[in-house]
Amino acid sequence: MARAAQGLPPGTLAGSAIRADGLPAGIAGEGDQQACRLLSVALPAGAKYLGYRYDASDSGGAADCMQGQDCPIGHAGFAEHAAIERGANGSVVWALFENRDPARARRAELVVYYRPAGSAP
Repeated sequence: MARAAQGLPPGTLAGSAIRADGLPAGIAGEGDQQACRLLSVALPAGAKYLGYRYDASDSGGAADCMQGQDCPIGHAGFAEHAAIERGANGSVVWALFENRDPARARRAELVVYYRPAGSAP
């Protein structure tokens, strides 16, 4: 988290998703069936964080997810609310997605709403 809060990786736009290793991402389970994935979104300096939502999908469909509940796709979810880490050069909003059925490839998204610095409400 500290790396992302200190500055964005080269080629990453503020507000875009980044993985914990600093590479562009934001999608869990794409190309693999890992059981748990960190999703994060970098916000620019001075941005006002407004909120977030979770989405998850697999070959059977897609739907919004609620924190602490199984996603409608079953055997997957977000156990906690998204966290925000604030830094001088921006903020990072992050959450953990858990796929409890590793035989199924899943796609998870953390959607973050924010207002850029200096914009009117």
